[in-house]
Amino acid sequence: MKGTGARAFLLLLILAALVPALAGCGHEPAFGEDGSPPLSGDVAVLGYSLEGLVAALEAADQGAAVMVFYEEEEPLPAGGFRWQEGVLCPADDSPEAEAELKAALQSSGAGQSYIDFFCRHIEEDLAWLTREIGVRWSPLPEAMLCRPQNTSEVQFYRRLEEAARKKGVRFFSGTSVTEIRLNSAERVEGLTIEKEGIRRQVFAPTVILSGGGYLGNRELMSRVAPRVTPAPWGDQAASSAVDLALSLDLDLTGAHRFLYSLAVEENGRWKTPLLPEEALLIAGSRIVPVRGKSAGELVQAIKAAGTQKGYLLMMEPADPQARGVAGWRRYDNLEAFMKANDLDLSLLRSWFSRPWQRYRGIEVQLVAEYCLGGIAASENGELLRRGKPVAGLYGVGEIAAQEERQSLLPGEILAQGITRGRFVGSRAALAAQG
Repeated sequence: MKGTGARAFLLLLILAALVPALAGCGHEPAFGEDGSPPLSGDVAVLGYSLEGLVAALEAADQGAAVMVFYEEEEPLPAGGFRWQEGVLCPADDSPEAEAELKAALQSSGAGQSYIDFFCRHIEEDLAWLTREIGVRWSPLPEAMLCRPQNTSEVQFYRRLEEAARKKGVRFFSGTSVTEIRLNSAERVEGLTIEKEGIRRQVFAPTVILSGGGYLGNRELMSRVAPRVTPAPWGDQAASSAVDLALSLDLDLTGAHRFLYSLAVEENGRWKTPLLPEEALLIAGSRIVPVRGKSAGELVQAIKAAGTQKGYLLMMEPADPQARGVAGWRRYDNLEAFMKANDLDLSLLRSWFSRPWQRYRGIEVQLVAEYCLGGIAASENGELLRRGKPVAGLYGVGEIAAQEERQSLLPGEILAQGITRGRFVGSRAALAAQG
């Protein structure tokens, strides 16, 4: 017994001597401030987003030990127009449908490598999600769009989380990531996290930044796009992932490029406006009839006028409530509308046969609801610093900008989240496992 105790004591001394040495090798040497052991894994995902969950699930499929960190205790999906649009996909599995999709992407300014990647992966990845979480895809009346038919948006996220948990993915809610640590070779070695005031070390050779862009980062927006108003709805909270990327001096590209929407303020609340077909859009000196126009076309009309706002105007209907314009301002006649809004448009009088009647009008403003620019990323999804990939650091979703695009097709945001999320999850898992 004495010999056994001596050997055990000697072993403890050896381990105590090795712990400092292991710190330089990236092997869990440091305990948390409360004495808790450090965390370790192959892949750390930052953010509870669709693309982040897809990446986590795919990385776990590849055999990686995955951790997901997010600040919310009870996270909710981003919601809004992204889910409502659906998912961009071929209308069917025919060569003609794929050619139609490629032509649409090309017309939107997508590069050939992106088009080839997207068309090669989208159908396979939708089928993969069907196998993994049981979602069934239903085509929408609009060509090249589909949507899950047996789940809501919240349920979709929960199914992704549940499937990931079954594959061993660990989720850490209410946890802030305060630092991404690089070693002397500028490779990712892990994170510093904080929860309830206690800091803790995380060791992981690959990190994936996921989720929102920089619309919620007021300091950055004031520098790169001071005239742009972020959409007052949706998830525009400051993104900690963006702050972490900026702290590493990662490359920012296309910071002035956004997807815009229309917004009106009614009764002290901002919302997307109804667009009665009888109304006119007035932007600068331009007068555009709403009839037959999509919201995107009206956004382009305001941008073409070189302004950030315009007005919607129509003759007062018999039942303003039923027509959705009860919250619009009432004007006694056309001249009253022009005087109140400091407009001198003689051409406007020719659009109405009874300028003396009452009118309803409202100011409409362009708001940015999605970043087309972001942290520069390589085709493999690695984020760039001074034009070179940072080994082990990946980005997916709105935060990462791979292409110089001025617009996206309807449904492309969700489709990107699925295709790029799965691809980046696979790349990160392979990199972590050597």
